[in-house]
Amino acid sequence: MNCPYNVIQCKECKKILIACEINFHKNKNGFQKKCKECVSIYQKEYYEKNKKLKGRRSTKGFDDDQKAMYSYAKNDLKQREKKEKATATANSKALKSSITENAKRKKESISENAKEKKQKISEQAKAERQAFTEECKGKVQALRDKLKNMSKEEKAAMKEKINAQIAAIREQFASAKADVTADAKASRQDVSQDASSKKQNVSQKASNDKKKETANLKAKKEQI
Repeated sequence: MNCPYNVIQCKECKKILIACEINFHKNKNGFQKKCKECVSIYQKEYYEKNKKLKGRRSTKGFDDDQKAMYSYAKNDLKQREKKEKATATANSKALKSSITENAKRKKESISENAKEKKQKISEQAKAERQAFTEECKGKVQALRDKLKNMSKEEKAAMKEKINAQIAAIREQFASAKADVTADAKASRQDVSQDASSKKQNVSQKASNDKKKETANLKAKKEQI
């Protein structure tokens, strides 16, 4: 029975197939002698055996089949490189983002701890000042009660002296409370400076880690 179509027998698998672009790659003479399926199998094998084609620039001396295989391997290699580089870039970006987020959390924790410390310092200072106030009131009231219980003659003789003692007591406790306030302020400043230093260290480490990752990414891309 005669076939109404032109056919070609694949020189590799020996199948007889219709001569068309569905079954064969075209070349300057018409169609290649190997079917597309066999060419595809060969190209994959060729690629695995010739991964060093990356540096080759010339196809001089190649026949049409070899040129097609070379082109396939070259393009496939480029696509693989592109994919690997994109994956490396995405992984690097994710890692640097993680470094940034971790640094942010650490700095927030440092700030929160500093805030709690300063709050405790303020509360302690407030309690100390309140204690001084109560103590001052007690001593002043004791002197007033002493004056109150004196006779008219004793009051006349002691009033000025007791008032002077009361003034001295008030001045003493005012000074003590001022010292407490100043000490608390200095302590809070120390806490703030310590927190600022720690946060700067965290930021610097994060910056160094990201620079290191950038260098690692560059090295990875050069090796791909």
